[in-house]
Amino acid sequence: MLKRYILFILLAFPIFLFAQKKSKEKFTFQEVANIKLDGDLGEWGSGLYHEESDVWSFGIATAQNRLFAAVRIKDPQLINEAIRNGVLLNISYSNKKKDGAKLIYPRLNMEKLEGSVEEEFRGDISKDKLIASARGYYISGFSRLVDGLVSFNNQYGIRAICKIDSLGSLVYEAEIPLELIKFQTNEIAVELGINTQYTQMKKVSAARPQSNIMGVYGVRQTNKRSIKNPYEEDTSVWFMGVIR
Repeated sequence: MLKRYILFILLAFPIFLFAQKKSKEKFTFQEVANIKLDGDLGEWGSGLYHEESDVWSFGIATAQNRLFAAVRIKDPQLINEAIRNGVLLNISYSNKKKDGAKLIYPRLNMEKLEGSVEEEFRGDISKDKLIASARGYYISGFSRLVDGLVSFNNQYGIRAICKIDSLGSLVYEAEIPLELIKFQTNEIAVELGINTQYTQMKKVSAARPQSNIMGVYGVRQTNKRSIKNPYEEDTSVWFMGVIR
């Protein structure tokens, strides 16, 4: 009997460890008072998730029927990707982790710059100048707005700021009035992340239909290729919170 018990423990322990490893960290809306979009993040204090990370830290808060997002990026390559392709703020219409109202900012505008993207990132042009090349905010999925580019001085109340701080980190803040979105539930899911090449490739791969081809020994094979995240941490996370 004792041998069977020991054998059961030995077999179950790896399964337990695998389950623990697979469990995802849960992120919720935070309580932050007197938020000001100034690129300082001082009012967030040490409340950002992963504040000690060498990759990035982040947070989501709501106040006065508005949603606020904050990001600090320390990893140099991730900073370049954020400037090139933008920080993504995706507000689902419900508590389902699905596409909803999206804000993407900044996004490099080569029309204002000379040379190739690679030359700009290797050259002497400051990252602040690269950020300043953005023409506005890219939005989609808002109930009352047309998809496309909106100006920095738009009348909808959509605002975002992005800059390089004194330590060389990229700091991002955004504000979106919740009245611009038609929600289906009181609890919603919000995605906050960097629009990296890995993220884009992953979404393209997920959208492709699987091949239903039966391989050797009858094992079903697919045409989806494995895509590896080049960063040590997830660069896109989901938050859950109540808005009313």
